[in-house]
Amino acid sequence: MELLSILHAQGVVSLPSAGPLSRQARRAVANGLAVRPLPGVVMDAALVDNPDAWIRAARCWRPDAVLTGRAALRAQCLPRISLDGVDLLVPHTLSDRPRVRGHRETLPDELVITVRGGPTATAAAACLFLGERGDWDAVCLALRKRKVAPDQIEAARAMLPRRRDAQALDRVVRLTRGNPWSVAEIEMQELWRLTRVTGWRGNLETVVRSEDERHWISEKTYYLDGAFQEEMLDVEMNGREFHDTSESFESDAAKIRALTAIGWTVMPVTPTQMRQDPRGFLEDVVSRLHRRHRPVSLPRNITYRPDLPGIWELG
Repeated sequence: MELLSILHAQGVVSLPSAGPLSRQARRAVANGLAVRPLPGVVMDAALVDNPDAWIRAARCWRPDAVLTGRAALRAQCLPRISLDGVDLLVPHTLSDRPRVRGHRETLPDELVITVRGGPTATAAAACLFLGERGDWDAVCLALRKRKVAPDQIEAARAMLPRRRDAQALDRVVRLTRGNPWSVAEIEMQELWRLTRVTGWRGNLETVVRSEDERHWISEKTYYLDGAFQEEMLDVEMNGREFHDTSESFESDAAKIRALTAIGWTVMPVTPTQMRQDPRGFLEDVVSRLHRRHRPVSLPRNITYRPDLPGIWELG
């Protein structure tokens, strides 16, 4: 079979360094019909910007390497997540290649599964990897789509003892423990932790039942960004990323109407408002809480510092 037919069917193939297919590959590359993304690997030129083709190319190049990060999530549970490269775990030093990054690291068998014919980090292990490197958008997407749960991330961390990056991994566990679905929710939850605001849960599932004029009962499930159940207070983080379309405007209004109908108070806040005036935001929240959920006092100065491990600087 000719190489071009193989590429048309498979997109990416690994080839020996000599032989008829190797000669065909050289001609195909010279004619712009194929590219060599990695040593010993040939890819259909039409797929050069296809993330899945790069995952296959990395598999062909290092079949024993463990796929991790966004590539692992894309392969097993988030097929639309974007990639800026493919991350591989290997037990030895591996030089980075264009769009493929090697990391000298291993995982226990419990954190490796087989996906698309190759070893892949579990979603929880991939989220630890991503969170350690500051890719919180990907971690929150996995949480929001319920492809991973906070307790799974914590359990994965427990399987990685005596690590040089232990503090960074523990930080990932702490920042995901409240089930945040956005970076702004991570920041909000950490602000509550640092200032000892208690009694809250992140993205609490709440079912609202309603009855129409024909006495038909319907149910609608909502997720409350920052829910204080005893006070029936929902702090909604309204960022542009998820709340800046006509559809989201309508759904937000319906959510507020449904929650207030069953006794909840909805307190909307934007990420900018929280970051620019964190003390004012806290004062507003705390004023609505029972005494046992309030801190003894609030810090005089609170500054948004995303460069710090704790996100907020208290003084």
